[in-house]
Amino acid sequence: MDPKKCIVWNTVTTYLQSKNKDPKNTLLFLHGWMQDKDSFQDIFSILDDKDIPYISLDLPWFGGSELVSSDMQIEDYGKFVINFIEKQELKNPVLVGHSFGGRVSIYLGSLYENISKVVLIWAAGIAPEMNPLRFAIVKTGKIILSLPWLRTVWKKIKAKTAADDYISAGKMTQIYRNTIVNDLQHYMKQVWFPTLMIWWKDDDQVTIDEARIMHSHIEDSELHILDGTHFIHQEKVSEVTKLILDFINN
Repeated sequence: MDPKKCIVWNTVTTYLQSKNKDPKNTLLFLHGWMQDKDSFQDIFSILDDKDIPYISLDLPWFGGSELVSSDMQIEDYGKFVINFIEKQELKNPVLVGHSFGGRVSIYLGSLYENISKVVLIWAAGIAPEMNPLRFAIVKTGKIILSLPWLRTVWKKIKAKTAADDYISAGKMTQIYRNTIVNDLQHYMKQVWFPTLMIWWKDDDQVTIDEARIMHSHIEDSELHILDGTHFIHQEKVSEVTKLILDFINN
């Protein structure tokens, strides 16, 4: 499947689209951090067999899409997706967001009326707590270690302590920082669309307890816990796709 291109916010944006385009019945896929529009390919194969229309978008900087700004917030990504939806003239699409794309979907589900349902596949959204003393220590340490003669030490410390996503962020480092500290719980409480949540029981990043908190915040939601990893949509393709199709058909 060849990617398509369009202009959103004066930048080149790439996406995949099923052959049977239908603006009124489309699944819109939003990928995770350091992923792209191809992340859901195995699901697309099943949707193609069932003639179910879909679009998979490369969010800014990921895949073939250009970077809009190196300081974007989740809210900016959400507004970007709204602009894309309107350019494509989609009517009430179903959002399917994995991880980072799930964060964007939570934001959209809280305020954007032109969607019908939301599917969250391991959608982080609860910011880690940091008390004032710890924050002051971390902030001071960053200032000290940013001095030229200590910069090498700082890089080694980051390499040992930072998450893989942070280390690999490159020019997206500030966006990553913006993302992980952005607590979306107030948005979750405003999501009024039917929402399907797909999780796995042994996650060490967003625990089942956190998933249940999110489930309690989103009033019209259902939570399904499977065996797998962060990429459950690639490991349990048939099971995840069935959950999605049963959800959108009810």
